[in-house]
Amino acid sequence: MAVALGIDVGAHRHDAVLLDGTVVTDLGDLRAPDELGRLLERHRPGVIAIDAPPRFAPDGVAYRAAERRLRSHGIQAFYVPPPSRGGGAFYDWMRAGFDLFEVASACGYPLACRVEDAAGGAIEAFPHGAAVALADRLPPRGLRGAARRRWRQTVLAEQGVAGLVVFAAVFGLALRDTIALRRSSQGWIGVLGSGLLASLLGFALHNQFDVTLVEGTGTYFWAVLGLLSALTAVERREATARGTGTGRGSADEPTSSPSPTHLS
Repeated sequence: MAVALGIDVGAHRHDAVLLDGTVVTDLGDLRAPDELGRLLERHRPGVIAIDAPPRFAPDGVAYRAAERRLRSHGIQAFYVPPPSRGGGAFYDWMRAGFDLFEVASACGYPLACRVEDAAGGAIEAFPHGAAVALADRLPPRGLRGAARRRWRQTVLAEQGVAGLVVFAAVFGLALRDTIALRRSSQGWIGVLGSGLLASLLGFALHNQFDVTLVEGTGTYFWAVLGLLSALTAVERREATARGTGTGRGSADEPTSSPSPTHLS
């Protein structure tokens, strides 16, 4: 799967993220269009998705064909005006998007208006429309602001998209548990803990932390986590049994009371 660079466009500041498989990496803010060129040189994504139109609508056109099609599916979007009606401050974010498309084109990512041309190009992205397409349903009526963003986050979660912070937290907890298992007094659990630790580290190095959490190697990752959870539960049960004296006992504790003959 190609790495995608996504840009949420604002009038004076833009948020950039990298999507590799289902892992999202926050690249921080862009304050000037030429900063996009440095990001492209560093990451060389397979496609750039810019949340802005590439240009104003042609003169004499009320709205673009894409906007008509979105509306026919119940998806609302800002209409892109012709230049003669796009002079207000409200449209500063659109003009900022125009500049980003120009930088992308200069860096070898031409505007792509068809799906078959998207690879190696720059496309106009519309997060709400993309979420509806992924979910195959419209959001509940009346959602606005934060509620709509939460709905989109739910859709992404359904698709297996996880932020790098989330993945790092899961991976960190997994490493903690595997290290704990290696110290188990039960030999077989310690051996399996060592194997799981090696598997997790090998998985991370092989994928360079760009993990697809739904398909491919992601299936292996979840299988390792499942086995790790089961072993952790067994180890905790054994530790509890040893602590309460209900287990098989240890070399330092008698497993039964001494007989009367031993007391005489």
